[in-house]
Amino acid sequence: GYDIKVIYNGIDIFPTCLNNKKPLSPNGKIFIGFVGELHHRKGVHILIESLKYVSSSCEVIMIGSGDENYIEKLKDLQASSPWPVKFLGFREDVRHLYEKLDIVVLPSIAFESFGMVLLEAMLWEKPVICSDFGGMKEVVDHKQTGLVVPANDAKALAGALDCLLSNPVMRKQMGILGRKRLEELFSDRVMVDQYKKLFFH
Repeated sequence: GYDIKVIYNGIDIFPTCLNNKKPLSPNGKIFIGFVGELHHRKGVHILIESLKYVSSSCEVIMIGSGDENYIEKLKDLQASSPWPVKFLGFREDVRHLYEKLDIVVLPSIAFESFGMVLLEAMLWEKPVICSDFGGMKEVVDHKQTGLVVPANDAKALAGALDCLLSNPVMRKQMGILGRKRLEELFSDRVMVDQYKKLFFH
């Protein structure tokens, strides 16, 4: 048999400034963000559908481009949402938009091996919610750095959202622990060190 060694993808750990948060709008709402391709496999429709079960005030920000037909379907779903949903489209400054978000959600239902968006959110000390599809549940430490919910389950996602929306202390703590987990497991330095040990030891 062969020994199997898992080496996670890593990202550049650059310094972040979290003291100058500027809201995307002046209404004081809590911002839930989705970042990535707007495609059915990403489960974005599940996020919008979940909003009808969310009782806490919020606003959803969609950052990314994608399939035009799917986006039209999302906008149709948006019409029945009790909470605002904004589509910002593709943005060059996406990294710095993370600091304006309060929660980052990745509700993928197919073809999501890892979820680099989760690492980017953790870099900015944001609590994350993801589905249990693929490798995302290995990135998120459930109830420590974020929440993992069953894929394709709008009510379960709504419950997780309400949990974080109503608890700013939990959001803050999960964000801090997420950044720590990122530095310990998912930085580019850790990835390179693990490859060196694999090939040269």
